[in-house]
Amino acid sequence: MYREQTLLGQDMPAGTADRLRELIRNIEKALFIVQLEGPEQVAAKADEVMNTIADWQASVIVTELRNARNLPPRDDVPVSVALHHPINQALASFKTTARAALDAQGALSQG
Repeated sequence: MYREQTLLGQDMPAGTADRLRELIRNIEKALFIVQLEGPEQVAAKADEVMNTIADWQASVIVTELRNARNLPPRDDVPVSVALHHPINQALASFKTTARAALDAQGALSQG
């Protein structure tokens, strides 16, 4: 929903930053388990996902705070739309790496 609104050029609803914090905490918990229990290459991809999501979260928070204070956007803070591509790339890479690791584990179990 947040991504669609951003892509359509619509303002984020009030409280977006708080909702994103909650969602990101849930994602962090899941990725933390991957980091602890998963293979090293999958854990590294989980780190990449978290880093790109953290960048997006920071962008949303700064934008929301500046909007609340009627301040113009900062030139050094990327707009959240610009961060969607890196997030999607990190997620795709994570999924590919995780799938390969699961398939390899399945092959070992059957062999």
